[in-house]
Amino acid sequence: QFTEIPLNPQEPGGEGGTIPVLLRGSIDITQFESAGVDRKPIRKLHADDTQALGGNVYVLRGMWIEILDPATGTVTAKLVSPKTRLKIDLMGGKPTFGEGDKAILSDVEATLYENAPVVPLTFRISLLEYAMGENRLTSANPVTISGRGLRATSDALDADLATGRLVLPTSGSIELTLPRDVRVTLAATGTGNTITQPVGVTD
Repeated sequence: QFTEIPLNPQEPGGEGGTIPVLLRGSIDITQFESAGVDRKPIRKLHADDTQALGGNVYVLRGMWIEILDPATGTVTAKLVSPKTRLKIDLMGGKPTFGEGDKAILSDVEATLYENAPVVPLTFRISLLEYAMGENRLTSANPVTISGRGLRATSDALDADLATGRLVLPTSGSIELTLPRDVRVTLAATGTGNTITQPVGVTD
């Protein structure tokens, strides 16, 4: 699939029209805040290779996305996938993606460094949808979650990266390792969900 760049008809001999451009090879994209005078980076994406599918949709191989805290620039989460599908546009001759876009990632390893019950917290899942603007991960595939003193499994996932709220459906279970090597397993029963989220601790 070709992305079209308009020609300048004012140039000598110019007749207007467009130039088709096809993205190939490795790419690096930095996404910035949509508002404000001093817009800070909020996401960084890298792919080792790109393959056009049509409609400006690409398969990205060897891809990772870092989600940044715009105030500090620190990485709050990272998604790694050998094969990802994402719409990529060209603006000003540079590749970009929007807040309304969704990435479909396969064989994913996602790590949260902030806003989680424990950090770092790692998800491993075969297929995952990442909604950019919502900073939300969803999947209907089995997932394993691991972190210090915590291991969870589920047949699906709904994770809000901004708040750290994780929703596991009815088959979800969470195993906690407590002091003195005591282990407790929490399993969902009935029709409810298993929900975890960060809890502030005060002295």
